Formats: sequence, structure tokens, C-alpha cells
Amino acid sequence: MKLCEIMIREVGTIAESEPAERAWQTMVRREVEHLAVIDRSRRVTGVISAHTLAGEAGARRRRGSAVEDLMTVSTVTASPQTTLREATEKLRGNAFGGYLPVLDGEELVGLVTVSDLHEAIRRAAAAAPARSRRSSVRPRRPPRRG
Repeated sequence: MKLCEIMIREVGTIAESEPAERAWQTMVRREVEHLAVIDRSRRVTGVISAHTLAGEAGARRRRGSAVEDLMTVSTVTASPQTTLREATEKLRGNAFGGYLPVLDGEELVGLVTVSDLHEAIRRAAAAAPARSRRSSVRPRRPPRRG
């Protein structure tokens, strides 16, 4: 399975320099949980999530902050043809919030979260045929005597 099959395709964006409050208002209005953060060249530099901005703690964080102050920096990206296994490896060891921007060249075409990967793996496992209960490993024979 490839990321193009599971990615969120309509990813909202917001500039790094925008107020965090504007990011929150955009999320609420669009009913989304993530926005890709872009720089002046429109390159993806990170992701900001509703988890960071929501509630009383989020309101305190938003006050007087720019998006770039609260975003999770994305140093790893993937292509639409990246497999689930490759995406999992990219996220492992690159702890930046569990978000993987999906780029086609330089263009943002999607976003995959750790939750998206978990759900896709769960569905694939449920759809896989049940394996035989018989082990393919043969028991070890005791050494011959005499």
C-alpha cells in the first residue's frame, strides 16, 4: 500500500509568520486538525496541529505567538509512491510530531499522520488471510547417540 492511497489530500496551509490565533481560527472554520506551515517560498517547513492550539492551554500558547513559534518542524517528507513500510521508517527516529508531509516534487499534495498509518496497517492486517497455525519451523531433533 502506498501513501497516495491513505493520505489526507486537501491540506490547508498557513505561513510561518501568521499569528497562531489565525491558524486556530482556520482549523475551526475548515474543521481540520492540521495545517501545513509554509515559508515565503511556499516550501513546507512544518505542521501545526489543533492539539497544540486547542483548549485553555492552547489559548495561552496562541496569545502573542506566531505559527513558527508553535509548529512542529518537518525535516522529513515523502512522495505519494512511498510505501507504508517506508513511511513508518521515516517517522521512526524522526520524532517531529508524527506528521509526514507528502510532496510531489516541491508541491504539497498530502499529509499522513501516525494515526493514518496505524489505521491503514490495521485494515491491511484484517484483510490478510489467516495464517496457518502450523509452524513452518521444524522442531530440533536430539543428537544421535552411539
